[in-house]
Amino acid sequence: MNVEYQIVKIEDGQEQVMFSHKLAPLTGEVPEYGWYEAKLPVWNLKDSDGRPVTPGTYVAKIVIPDGLQYTVEGSAEVQTLTRLSRFTKWEYDIKQDDIDSVP
Repeated sequence: MNVEYQIVKIEDGQEQVMFSHKLAPLTGEVPEYGWYEAKLPVWNLKDSDGRPVTPGTYVAKIVIPDGLQYTVEGSAEVQTLTRLSRFTKWEYDIKQDDIDSVP
């Protein structure tokens, strides 16, 4: 399963990716009631070219597949898990003071 962490700017109803980070793919066996935890890099309020962003509305997103197909050990039946995460995006208003406070 591939997962990507993105920061996008929302402007005039359009999304512009400012920062992204692909997590290592989830592969192999996962124990029953297993938990997936990822360490995400801190966003430094800079765009992909290293320039400070402008004030505005930004969204932190986790981009995940719509579903995950799996088999239970000892069975050949393929099952599908949907709704992999209850939350996949968080909206923030970044102000000039926020940008100025980053070294």
